[in-house]
Amino acid sequence: MQRSTIYLFKGVMMLLGILTHFGSKAKDIKIGPVPSWVEQIKVSSSEIAEDPGGYQYLLLDQQDNLPSETRFRHFAVQIINSRGVQSLSTIDISYDPAYQDLTIHEITLMRDGKRINKLNRGDIEVLRREKNLERSLYDGSFSAVVNLSDVQAGDLLEYSYSIKGFNPINKGNYSTTFYTQFTVPVNRVFNRVLVSTSNDIQYKGFLDPPEPDISMTDALKVYTWDVNQATPINFDSNVPVWYDPQQRVMITTYDSWQEVVNWALPLYTYDLAQIGRIKSEIDKDGSIANKIDKYIRFVQDDVRYLGLEYGISAYKPHAPAQVFEQKFGDCKDKSLLLVSLLRSENIQAFPVLVNTNASEVVNEFLPGATAFNHCVVNFEHDGEQYFVDPTISNQGGTFKELYFPDYKSGLIIKEGKADLTTIASSPATTLDIYELITVESIGGPAEMVVRSEYTGSKADYIRQRFAGDTKENISKNYLNYYSNLYPSIELAKPIKFLDYERNTTNRVITEEYYRIPNFWLDSDDSTYVYCETYPLVLDSEVDYAKTAARNMPYYVSSPHVFKQTTELDMPEEWTGDDYHIQISGDGYDYINDISTKGKTVTIVHKYEVTRQFIEADEAEMFLADHDKIKKEFSYYLKWSGSDVNEAAGISWFAILVTLLTLATGAFYALKLYKGYDPEPWEFAEDKPIGSWLIFPAIGLTVSPLALLYSTLSEGHFEQSSWSYLLGDDWMANLPLAILLTAELIINWIYFILSVVLLISFYQRRTNVPRLATLFYAGGLVLPVLDQVAAELLIPDLVDDVMRQEAYRTVVRAFIGAAIWIPVFNISERVKSTFCKQLQPAKLENSSTDAVLQS
Repeated sequence: MQRSTIYLFKGVMMLLGILTHFGSKAKDIKIGPVPSWVEQIKVSSSEIAEDPGGYQYLLLDQQDNLPSETRFRHFAVQIINSRGVQSLSTIDISYDPAYQDLTIHEITLMRDGKRINKLNRGDIEVLRREKNLERSLYDGSFSAVVNLSDVQAGDLLEYSYSIKGFNPINKGNYSTTFYTQFTVPVNRVFNRVLVSTSNDIQYKGFLDPPEPDISMTDALKVYTWDVNQATPINFDSNVPVWYDPQQRVMITTYDSWQEVVNWALPLYTYDLAQIGRIKSEIDKDGSIANKIDKYIRFVQDDVRYLGLEYGISAYKPHAPAQVFEQKFGDCKDKSLLLVSLLRSENIQAFPVLVNTNASEVVNEFLPGATAFNHCVVNFEHDGEQYFVDPTISNQGGTFKELYFPDYKSGLIIKEGKADLTTIASSPATTLDIYELITVESIGGPAEMVVRSEYTGSKADYIRQRFAGDTKENISKNYLNYYSNLYPSIELAKPIKFLDYERNTTNRVITEEYYRIPNFWLDSDDSTYVYCETYPLVLDSEVDYAKTAARNMPYYVSSPHVFKQTTELDMPEEWTGDDYHIQISGDGYDYINDISTKGKTVTIVHKYEVTRQFIEADEAEMFLADHDKIKKEFSYYLKWSGSDVNEAAGISWFAILVTLLTLATGAFYALKLYKGYDPEPWEFAEDKPIGSWLIFPAIGLTVSPLALLYSTLSEGHFEQSSWSYLLGDDWMANLPLAILLTAELIINWIYFILSVVLLISFYQRRTNVPRLATLFYAGGLVLPVLDQVAAELLIPDLVDDVMRQEAYRTVVRAFIGAAIWIPVFNISERVKSTFCKQLQPAKLENSSTDAVLQS
């Protein structure tokens, strides 16, 4: 018989042996008295909580005798109502027959002061129940099940049993956790541990449990924790998996982590002679780096995950040769196989014990084998340390880029290792979505292409999804997903899955193609049509559970970066204001950018999470910020006309306002230019424009051009803006329309003033000092008035970005005014330069002169 067949036969026979064994085990369960070493505890309190539910525990009695390797359990439960009857009419006791013997001592019902015996051998059934079957784990445990008859509300159920036998793989070592607080009311919690004086225990309390009573009996040391009226703990919603707010005591016989390492080392040995044969069947050509990648791929993908974790197999891995031949194994089996392959290439590699559920707090645990629930691999290459989880299939990237879960720390099974090792976190995973929506016509259909790029664990997940399902099913699921936003959406082309970078950067790409017949929707009053974009994937990313006032941490997610860029390719030129907002907090950051250029409207959402959880007092702000974030998701394009060119054209209203302002302004500017002609300084020396006057000359020369460009480019002449402001909703938009009209008028008046000043400046007219004063003062006062008017008229549209820009403008204007207004009014150089009059003699009785002089 071939070796592979032998190993397969062994595995099948072991599994069949376990599955068929339970049929005859009921007779092996003993019924007997309570062991003599047990301190028998009576029910001393029958007080019922105000709202206990269907039942209430009056006593939880747990006693462990380490020298005799026996656990004793004793429970007393008051049944309150029919719900309690339903829950407690079946007693279920789990044990592992491979190394444990079960003895049931008592099952009674106390009713009306009378004790009713419910312990009958014929009522005991033994069942095989694999609670972790969906995770491909078979733990070999059995359940002794007793279905009680005639249970009634008001009964007091009391039962006790002993389980003798500790797993022999532990070699007399022991570690456990006793709880003194639960999520339900318990009148009394009694925990007792008996240990040999030669093999004492360490204990550590969490959340301030009572100190134990320590005594001696029969050459044994006894630790007792006796708690009356254990107050229940209520969990907040959405707490991290590692967070445990229950009062408890951790116990261990190990003195240090090095003792745990020394215990584990013999378990992770193997026959070196078998490794060469295994390697010969794996394609291992190439450099050492290539071999590492191939070994990891083989163990992750070609050896399926299956755990037969009963008896000593719960801790001891199977031989690498057996795992290789049978092509399945649990985390320990796969880790040792990978370790053996790496070591065969003279690579330093070791198994690492980690805890997937308590990663944040495992470093607070006492040393013990039960501190861990998973095994991974550590190895060294070119002086760098790497970690890999061999149970994760379909991973991408070389061993240098492999995503490794954030297990925080682990115990490396290596000679001399005396403490936990910190494990660096992998870079945040990313999802980058690009949507291109091509709009055929206003009111018409649209084509949508969605290109999604995944890295890190997100790439591994999507690769696993496509490996485990058909593209047809995935396409259908995606189509149904987008139908939440676009009910008429249709599949235009089959979905594409691109994985050509699996062996390099671990980047996975999907491309989806859709047609949306009804992309535009009619408004309720049928006065306009509109379309919408919405980041559906991001919406699910930030769908955090609501929570009331809490005192426990709030789980967020693994660190990741999300970005979605949606481009709308419109049929004609489109106009719209650019938009930017950022909402940030400790551990999260959201940015929304919207811009319009030509026929393209671009909407960008970027969301980043850098913390897995937040503290309780941060949850309220976190959820409030995410409510604000969700309000930024919807983006609408609205059209109320019949032809898009109407919205893309020039506003005749703005042109009319401009012509009237320029005509009126030019008339008064000419009067100012001619009418204000003050006499020169009597000591004027007729100096040319030079020296430091070159600086204001440059500024004043550029000013008209800058003002002209600013006025024409700020959207004052866009028909779409005025169609919206002066449309059906003109009353609601009147404040903004007034403000924009005033800005347009003032901009042209200021432009005319700059032209008059520039002409007078180069003519060296005597009116320059006063005109310059008006110009610089206007540059300071007008932005202030504009911002004040905006705050009063359109406060909802004023954001921090606008305020910051106004602040910078005012600061620059203030600096210019503070420098040049005094200079133009005091400097003798100015008086000696600007000494020319338009007319030789001063105009008498000039009203304009009188006004400016005053």
